[in-house]
Amino acid sequence: MNIRRLSIVLLLPHLGICACKPKEVSERPVIEYVSEIIQERANPAHQLLAGFNPGAAGGNIVVLGPLEEVRPMSASLMLCDRFDNVDARPVRDSLLDFSGEVITRVIMGDKAPLTAVQTEEGIKNLRELTVRAALAALDTTGRRTPGKVVILTSSAMAAYGKYDLDSLMRAFHIPDAVFFPLDLMAEKALSKPESRIGIVSPLPQQVYEEYFRYRDEFEGIFNFHRRVPQGNGAGQRQCGGHPRAGRAAAG
Repeated sequence: MNIRRLSIVLLLPHLGICACKPKEVSERPVIEYVSEIIQERANPAHQLLAGFNPGAAGGNIVVLGPLEEVRPMSASLMLCDRFDNVDARPVRDSLLDFSGEVITRVIMGDKAPLTAVQTEEGIKNLRELTVRAALAALDTTGRRTPGKVVILTSSAMAAYGKYDLDSLMRAFHIPDAVFFPLDLMAEKALSKPESRIGIVSPLPQQVYEEYFRYRDEFEGIFNFHRRVPQGNGAGQRQCGGHPRAGRAAAG
């Protein structure tokens, strides 16, 4: 049982995937790039998604994001043994859960777009970047094997680009190809309503407020603790949100 790892360093803002007609599934407006992909059959991204087979066994598991997030996430996947490999019961069986899989690490060479959320232009760019990053990971360009599952580690991408990406993937009936760790942690917190959850993160509080803005089921559950940058009182925290604070759930 061999788990292989492949690392790629990518300057995501310079991705060159070109942005029919599946129904556009959206309750809020999506970015123009997503609408173009859905509506234009000749668009390479449209063709990529239209031909994507979510049930195919081949393909890599792609973990994409900043190095400090991708490294521990990919390591966790390679060492994971939480389920029975035969029937997927939540029981350890001494067999690595991802035995035989190839885990590809795609490292963001430029993290600036993840924090450029103070302006509408920066937010728009981040939303489009999230979609382009996922499409690049699913594509075969530059790799022998395409991605079959993509994990986008960035909480900022989850906050601002997830809705556009989810709308796009649902339009092509492939909703389970891309995952965000922040999503999984939030859902786990919901499953234990007796817990008091706090978020400790170097990201602006605005990022998490945006993530939870349209999710009423989380109202009143989280408190936000932001680490103050060096020079403004290192080691201190700025707090906001609901006063119920507890253990950290997301970074």
